[in-house]
Amino acid sequence: MTFDHRLSFPPRLVDDYPIKDLGKRGERRDRKQIEVGARYRITYEDRYGVKTEREIEVIEKKKKTLDAYCHLREDTRTFRRDRIKNIIPLQQ
Repeated sequence: MTFDHRLSFPPRLVDDYPIKDLGKRGERRDRKQIEVGARYRITYEDRYGVKTEREIEVIEKKKKTLDAYCHLREDTRTFRRDRIKNIIPLQQ
């Protein structure tokens, strides 16, 4: 009997993105092109699945999150990048 070592490791995701994002390469590209200081309209889905439309100004861009001023909440918020479902750049 031979041991297949490939079966002992979990499969690796393409580009380390969650499975639900694998078919959304354009959306991933848009999230990567976010610029600090720019203003965007986003559709954001919270941990409960509730979607909201927000206007944000990006303060800091991190690998998995964005720190931004949210005009809906009138305060600084941290947004998980994988929960941004749609993003549209706004004119300055």
